[in-house]
Amino acid sequence: MKKLCLILSLLTSYIASAQVTQVSDAMNPYDFIANVNGVLLFFGADKSTPSNYELWRSDGTTAGTYLVKDINGNSDGSILSNGEFGESYTDRDFVVFNNELYFIATDGPHGLEVWKSDGTSDGTVMLKDIYPGANGYLTPEFNFPYFTELNDKLYFAANDGVHGFELWETDGTTEGTQMTVDISTDNIYGSNPEHLIAFDGKLYFAARDDVDGYEIFSSDGTAAGTSVVKDIVSGINGSMNNGFASSIDPLFTVSGDYLYFVARVDATMPVLKKLHRTDGTSAGTILLNNDLYDIANLCDVNSTLFCYALDGIFDHSTLWKSDGTETGTEIVNTSTVYVSNIGHAFYSFNDLLYFSGFTVDFTEYGLGKSDGTAAGTTMVHGFESVGSIPETYNYNAEPGSNYFFYHALTKISDFEMSVRLVQTNGTDLGTKVFSGAMPFRSTAFLDGDIYFGGIDSTAETVWGLYKITPEELTIPVLNAQATEVLNVFPNPAKDIITIQLPENISEIAVCDMLGNIVTKEKNNTNSLTIDVSDWTAGTYTIFGYQNANLYRCNFEVIK
Repeated sequence: MKKLCLILSLLTSYIASAQVTQVSDAMNPYDFIANVNGVLLFFGADKSTPSNYELWRSDGTTAGTYLVKDINGNSDGSILSNGEFGESYTDRDFVVFNNELYFIATDGPHGLEVWKSDGTSDGTVMLKDIYPGANGYLTPEFNFPYFTELNDKLYFAANDGVHGFELWETDGTTEGTQMTVDISTDNIYGSNPEHLIAFDGKLYFAARDDVDGYEIFSSDGTAAGTSVVKDIVSGINGSMNNGFASSIDPLFTVSGDYLYFVARVDATMPVLKKLHRTDGTSAGTILLNNDLYDIANLCDVNSTLFCYALDGIFDHSTLWKSDGTETGTEIVNTSTVYVSNIGHAFYSFNDLLYFSGFTVDFTEYGLGKSDGTAAGTTMVHGFESVGSIPETYNYNAEPGSNYFFYHALTKISDFEMSVRLVQTNGTDLGTKVFSGAMPFRSTAFLDGDIYFGGIDSTAETVWGLYKITPEELTIPVLNAQATEVLNVFPNPAKDIITIQLPENISEIAVCDMLGNIVTKEKNNTNSLTIDVSDWTAGTYTIFGYQNANLYRCNFEVIK
């Protein structure tokens, strides 16, 4: 199966790439889009009033793309700008709950409150006027709801003007929207719950009380069942204090039997964040490695926690993994590939970790992958650069698909780099860059296509809603005589192999028995030599493609 996937990816690289299709240019899109009951909901500003961001919808057609409701009723718009809402945080996103979109908006008189929409004008309503008056979430200073679903309820942070920011819940009705617990007696700022996440039947979040300061809390949805998990740093600051007026981002990530997070181990400045995990109990909340710092991009891959981290040793890899134990928190000590600490750079797909990475010799930047071993950590696809370093991030896939999409910062001309959407099946030759439009952060699937707000800059700058139809990774029709055999010698080999090639084979790929591409070589002669002296002993397969003919051969490396 792995070998077949490689063949598919190799052949696909010779098929003309599909292009980006403009759905509508009637609005300037906002950096958010979601599929709600088979309809895309997003925010956009009419071209005549570029700051008037309101709720739009689309069925994937130009005629079916239009304004749902002008919530604010003037040219000021109903939602905050990208910068104000914090585009670098995924846990600040709006959310789909009970087949409705929940978001923060203002109609003017009521200020910023929680709204919901089923995609119709009449079905777009304010959930509840939690903070009466024209301020809402702006008082005393803007906080974020951190919408999180648990046990058929939606939990979020809110301020009613009496208790400060505390934990709230809703069942989707006005009557069923209420404060869950009043943690702090500070009635201006409240306990300021942040970064909510569901784990093992409970809600976990960072918050502060009047004794322990900012720590990790858990709640079963009742006031009595809400408490500090562990007072990691004693005193009024706490382990989650950022040194100012709110908490650090704990990077909460569920993996296996544990909730992983970063937290302080003391109250000294500057703030140093270390890797922890909890099973929900005080005794089961432990520090995993006190030497790691600059920790980022926590990601679960088949119950193993991966992250970016440094330990102060210059030539060590930046990729670490953990099974939830101190001894099992270890470096993936690859000598060839490093990972990047940019936001949203890690992704779990088909039991492999994908990441934004680069080779140790700084010759290639782009998408990498890892199975958790040094030998299994390789680059998938490198991108060209000019003036900036290529990066990959914001991954998305439909359930059950054999490919995913991601954003890549790459060269688009001799003088410019920009972000493009990329489709990949996890191999170099099975990677497609879609030119023409720069996508914003959020993407959503509808009827097999991927949609995004973006800017088309091929001819002139045009903002709008765009889509991409994923490429089919299929083999062209080949007759029974189409598969040919390449010649390679010596076979088996220890040092150098020579491959005899027919005319017009401009590129070959070599994979190991797991289907991983070991090397990809360009060619303009009838023979090609490859140094295999450093390769692991085993059987390898060479693939080439020419005029609807697939060429292949196996050879063995011995030591």
